[in-house]
Amino acid sequence: MPELTGFEVLETLTYIPIVIFCTAYDQYSLKAFETNSIDYLLKPVKLERLQQSVNKIKLFSNNLPNQNIVQLLKDLSSKKEVHQMTSITVKKEEKLIFIKLEEVSHFSADERYVSVHAKNGVYLTDEPLSQLEEKLPNNFLRVHRATIINKDFVSEVQKYFNSRYSITLKSNKKQTITTGRSYKVQVKGWLNV
Repeated sequence: MPELTGFEVLETLTYIPIVIFCTAYDQYSLKAFETNSIDYLLKPVKLERLQQSVNKIKLFSNNLPNQNIVQLLKDLSSKKEVHQMTSITVKKEEKLIFIKLEEVSHFSADERYVSVHAKNGVYLTDEPLSQLEEKLPNNFLRVHRATIINKDFVSEVQKYFNSRYSITLKSNKKQTITTGRSYKVQVKGWLNV
């Protein structure tokens, strides 16, 4: 082949096709199989040997997974492991306090700060609600522009007017939160209604 060898061509490809090497040199056979080729034919090629290679191609072609599945497997293997958030750090005077998320009933936002409502009190964090929403585990659900609840703390849900819901949380104060209209789809999906 001009300029590149068959091995060099394979190295430039992003996917590996079904390959049969056909050459007059037997010293490359080991390298050919290291590149995942399915056969290696030596010239002059006999008809029987060529038929065996064709049969191998048919066998592999019938058993090849769908290209979408191959791409999905590549995507999954290339993704890094995502560490899930298990606690939140808040400041109290000059101390940093670590609050386990399993103790947090909900997060509520006002103009500048987000309040962390936990079993042992209410704390402030300067992390925006939108960033928290991205990092929190699946048991947390944004139900209002200014509120994310911990679904594990929900004791009761009632229909409210205008396609909204009233959610009562089991906490020290038994707080009730009204969902926002723009979060109707997420809340209905969670409630399976």
